[in-house]
Order: sequence, then C-alpha cells, then structure tokens
Amino acid sequence: MLRNNDTSLKELSLEKNKMGNAGITKVAAALLGNSVLTELNLKRNAIGNEGAAKVAQMLAGNSVQLLTRLYLERNDIGGQGASSIAEALVSNSMLTDLRLAYNKIGDAGAVKVAEALMANTALKKLNLFDNGIGAIGAAKVGEALRRNCSLTELDLGYNGIGVQGVAPIAAALHQNSVLTSLLLFNTEMGDEGVAHFAEALRGDLSLKNSMKTASEARVPQSSAGLSKTMELCLPST
Repeated sequence: MLRNNDTSLKELSLEKNKMGNAGITKVAAALLGNSVLTELNLKRNAIGNEGAAKVAQMLAGNSVQLLTRLYLERNDIGGQGASSIAEALVSNSMLTDLRLAYNKIGDAGAVKVAEALMANTALKKLNLFDNGIGAIGAAKVGEALRRNCSLTELDLGYNGIGVQGVAPIAAALHQNSVLTSLLLFNTEMGDEGVAHFAEALRGDLSLKNSMKTASEARVPQSSAGLSKTMELCLPST
C-alpha cells in the first residue's frame, strides 16, 4: 500500500510497535518516493541510531515528498542518530514539525541539530524535551536562533542547560524575530538565568513574557494580541 502511493493514506501512526531497526528499515524503504503521506508517527519503537539513519535517508532530499510532521519520541536514537537526522534536515525543505523528545541525544546531538537549523528554512516546530542537553548544546542552539528564520516553536524543557546554556538563548532573542513559543521548563537556570531573559525582554522586542509554574507548564495559553510568547516554566512554590 505504501509503495503504491495509496492516495487515501495521509497520516500513519506506528507508535509503540517494537519494530526496532529491522522494522524501520522496511518502513523507510516502502516510503521512499511516497508523494501522499504528510504525517508519520514512529514514537516508542526503539529504533536506535541505526534506525534513525534509515529515517534520515527517507528525509534527505524530500524523498517522502509531502511529509511535514515526524514524531520520533522515545526511540533511543542518541547523539549519533540525531546527527543523521540533522544531516538530512539540511537538504529537506518540507518537514515543519519534528519531535525528538526523550532520545538521549546529549550535547553532541544538540550541536548537530543546531547546525542544521542554520541551514534549514522549513522547520517551524522542534521538540527536544528531556534529552540530556547541557550548556554546550544549548549555546549552539542559541547561535542557531540568531540565524534561523523559520522556527516558531522550540521546547528545551527538562534539559539541565543551566545559566551558561540559557544566556546564549536569551541573547539570541535580540536578533530572532520569528520565534513565538519557547519552553524552558526545569532547565536549572536559577535566578541568574531568569535575569538574562528579563534583560532580553527590556530590549526592543515583540516578545511578551508569560511566567508559569511547573504545575501550569502544559496548560494551553491564549496568545491573542501577543506577537510572541515565552514560557519560563518555573518550579512551584
């Protein structure tokens, strides 16, 4: 069905199927050249870094021609797998929503993804929640935000980036005019990190500040009248 470009199949969810590398290899091969599918959910399949490389082959050069949303959460792809995905993003001009949460990509993976963001002009939403990213990876993301002109939503929550990682991201907001949602729940920034964002907000920016507690972190917020929203999800008191 996938090989034959079934025109009725636009969204495919294969979440939590224990497919591993062997399974994803077959799926990726079947999707090469597909010109119909727009959303692919591969969450919780333990595809690892080798499986991520197969997915990257599928993304490179828009091999799946209309794919705009790809969900890869909880697949243990690590830094090597993230590097493969990042390399594919450089030549991909269709994907707008990429979710890589809970994949242990670390600083090495975050650096590669950030480098891809400097070249990619299509991606609008990126989720890197809980990936073991530290200050080095976050600083590279900050550098990417200075140059990227398409990303509107970024989730870096639950990464111990600390004040050294937060500072470059806050500084990038002086130059970035497209980011509308930045989630930094539980990033260990402390008072000094918050001060960096306070300084950024005092600049000539369209960014409006929305301070939330951890218990409110996932509650949708109306953005009526706001050109930008930043969520600094702070610990509850």
